[in-house]
Amino acid sequence: MTPSELTAIRSWAVAALDPYVPASRVIWARQDHPREARCFAVLSILSDVSISTPDVVRLSSTQRSETQDVLVGVELQLFSRISETEPDHWQQAIALVDLARRHLRSESVGREHLADAGLGVSGSADITDISALVEGGSLWDSRAALTWQYRYRRRYDYALGDIAGVSGALTAHNTPDSLTATVTAEP
Repeated sequence: MTPSELTAIRSWAVAALDPYVPASRVIWARQDHPREARCFAVLSILSDVSISTPDVVRLSSTQRSETQDVLVGVELQLFSRISETEPDHWQQAIALVDLARRHLRSESVGREHLADAGLGVSGSADITDISALVEGGSLWDSRAALTWQYRYRRRYDYALGDIAGVSGALTAHNTPDSLTATVTAEP
C-alpha cells in the first residue's frame, strides 16, 4: 500500500461518516480502539492482488520506475454502542455503513477523496450486519461492515546500484566427477 492510497481511503471514510463519527474515531486495524467512544470505525485492507505484469522503465543510468495495476479489497467496520436513553439506535451501524456506501461513487465525497487520487471503485460494495459475531455481553451491540474493491496503478521509483564485481567458487556435487570452478567478473 502506498501512503497516498492509505490517506485517500481514510479521508474518504472520515468525510463519508461526518458528522456522525469524529475523524479521531476513524482508525486503521491494529490501532488502539477508542475505549469510551459511543461509535467508531475501523478500516482494514483485506486483499492486495496484482492484475498486470510490472511495466519497468529505466529513467536514467541510476533510476528505474515500475508501474503495476492492482485490485485492493477494503473493509470498513462500524461499531455502535446501544444507549439506554436512545433505544432506537440499535441499527445505527448499518445506517452509517449504508451512508458510506452511497458516498463511494458520489461526485462529492467519492470523487474528491478516491477518484481524484486514482482509486477507481470496482464492482459492488457489500454491507454485512456483523452484530451476531459477538456473543452477549459486548458493549458494541450494533456492528456492520462495508466491503469494496478499488483498482489502482501503483508506481515505484527506485535507484539502481552498480555492481563492482563478482567473485567466488562454484562447486557442482552429485556428478560423476566433482566440478569446481572459480568465477571472477568485473564490469
